[in-house]
Order: sequence, then C-alpha cells, then structure tokens
Amino acid sequence: HLNPLGENDTAVVVTFANCFSRDTLSVSASTGCSTSLERIAVLYAYNTPASVLGITTVGGNFATCIGTTKVFTAVSGTPNNIQAPIASYRWTKPANTSIVSATADSSSITLSFNTGYNGGQISAKGVSACGIVGASSPSATMQFLPLPVLSIASSTGSYNACIGDIISYSALVSSPSINQTTAAVFRWTKPVNTSIISASSDSSTITLQFNAGYVGGALAVRGQSSCGTLGTSKAQTLSHIGCPPGTKLTETLITKNKEEGYDVQLYPNPTVGAFKLKIQSPSKDGKAIVKVIDLQGRLMKSFECNTNQVISIGNDLHSGVYMIEVRIGNTSKVLRAVKF
Repeated sequence: HLNPLGENDTAVVVTFANCFSRDTLSVSASTGCSTSLERIAVLYAYNTPASVLGITTVGGNFATCIGTTKVFTAVSGTPNNIQAPIASYRWTKPANTSIVSATADSSSITLSFNTGYNGGQISAKGVSACGIVGASSPSATMQFLPLPVLSIASSTGSYNACIGDIISYSALVSSPSINQTTAAVFRWTKPVNTSIISASSDSSTITLQFNAGYVGGALAVRGQSSCGTLGTSKAQTLSHIGCPPGTKLTETLITKNKEEGYDVQLYPNPTVGAFKLKIQSPSKDGKAIVKVIDLQGRLMKSFECNTNQVISIGNDLHSGVYMIEVRIGNTSKVLRAVKF
C-alpha cells in the first residue's frame, strides 16, 4: 500500500512474477457497514516474441549439394512496445538434413545435407523466455534443380542438315525460379555419324559436323548442376531432307557448280534478304529455268531467265532452307540456300 490504511488508501504497488501472462485486479470501497461494487481491471503482459525477419547464409547462396554442410542464421527484428525479446528459436528444415552444430534453439545452425535430399525450405520462429512461440519467418527456398532447357537453337535457323555440313546448336534456358540453380555443365546426346568439333559436350553451345552415313536423328541436351543433379532433357529432331547420300549441297558464302558447260553462283548464302543468282553459260543468249523448292518438296516459284546476268531472288521468301534448281536443257544443278 502506498498510503496508510484508511480513507486515503487508494493506491497499491503490484509486483509481477516472471512470465505473468493475464489476470484481473479489482478494488471496492468499504465502510464499517457496507462495501461498494467492485471495479475490475484486466492486466496482461506482452510475452509474444519479436519477429524473425528472414534467413541468411554465407554469400547469400542457397544452392546446396548432398554431402555438404552450410550455416544458416535467423535475423531477429527489434521488439516493439508490445513484444518480448527472442530467447530461443524453433527451426523448420528440409527433409534429409540434420543439424550438426549448435542446436535447434540457436539463432545460427549448421545443416548437413544427407542422401535423399532434393531441395526444400528452411524457416525459423522466435520463442520468448516464457515459452511463447512467434510467427514463422519468411521461408528460404533451397535451390537444387538445374534450369530446364526450353529449346535448342540452330545457327542456320533450320534443323535440316546434309552430310558435310557444320552447324552450331545452343541450349536456351529461362531465368532460374526460386528452387532452381544455373547449370554448371550441359549434357548433349547427338545423332549417329556426327561429331562435336568445337567446344565440348559440356558446353551450352556445340558445333556439329555431319559425317558420312548421317541420315538424321535426335539432338538432345539437359543441364547438370554443380552437385551432379541432371535436369529435364530437351530433344530436337534433325532431318536429312533433300540431301543425296554422301553429298554436301551448300557452301558458306558462294556456291558454285562447274560442270556440263555452265557455272551457277548463289550469294550471299546464308542471307537475311535476297540472294544473287548468277548463271554463266557459253551461250550468249542462253535460257535457264529456275525453281525454288522448300524442304517439304513444295514448289515455291518457277521462272525462266537469261543466262550471263545476275538476278535477285528470294526477297519474298520466309526464313528457312530452300533448294534452288537451275536447269539448262537436259542438265540441272541444285544449290542449298539458307535465309534467316
């Protein structure tokens, strides 16, 4: 009692024991004859712990491998005027991991990633000295799976190849999601009778040479993480349409056929616009029939032109691979044209 007992006995000091949670304080006035109604106040303590703001790890890298260990730390927020300091922690960890240093009550733990681990989430909750458990922190996702390959791009824009061709192919991937990590290497599977002549089978881009005996096949690739985990495979069918066995039908810049008394040149090849076609014949007033055929064997256009002049063709063609047949009399020559 702050004041001596009696008419001024209107105040008391209450000492709250550790971990007091909730109760009531009541008071009534009293005379020697009667007692007034009680006035009641509800008293409670703020024992909810401060928030855990998030989880950190060294370097901010949450990608992990089986057989490794990594330290994770819970970041505590500052208690506000209705919160208690965090006295200990409660961790939630991925399956097939174990705490190998500190304890599950510590603000920092070291996790070991064991056989069977395949990713997951880690989070922590604060606990007050009175044992009140707070809300869970934002979860951190453990990155484990390599990025999937979305598609395989060809340097020529076409997936048709003839024996003797040299074409580069690239694995195209998306940006990583929260549970994915960039691929450390790539694993390619190539058609029979082809060989990688630049980079290596671990690269995201390879250059294939198409050798004798090639008749088409599947080109496939998938990413592999630094842990050795393989991602989803992506396959692309490579065809061998319009290619005589053992014959190469294309040159990089200028294609020439010098036989049967006349020459045919097609340039630039490949191109993004029109091709220049030059037919040189011993006859000054010779005529040639030109046909443009796509890889499905469809005739795109056919026309007659004079020899010994340069004409422009293909400006109206879509991107793709075409066969240009030039016929003079009973002799024909076929050139392979690539338009980007």
